[in-house]
Amino acid sequence: MTSLQQRQNLIDAITEATTAGARQDQACAMLGLSPRTLQRWQARETLAEDLRPQRQYTPGHALTESE
Repeated sequence: MTSLQQRQNLIDAITEATTAGARQDQACAMLGLSPRTLQRWQARETLAEDLRPQRQYTPGHALTESE
């Protein structure tokens, strides 16, 4: 997951590269980012933190401490 600051840095880097004449898909590939991910980030009015839950998941069938 990427933090809000990391997202902003990546968007700024890609914007700078495309302004200088690079293609967006190639700039994304250089940074290891999907062009679709960039589109999702830019679709919102304001850049937001990652909305996925940040909790530790323990499956219901996991062994307990005593087992």
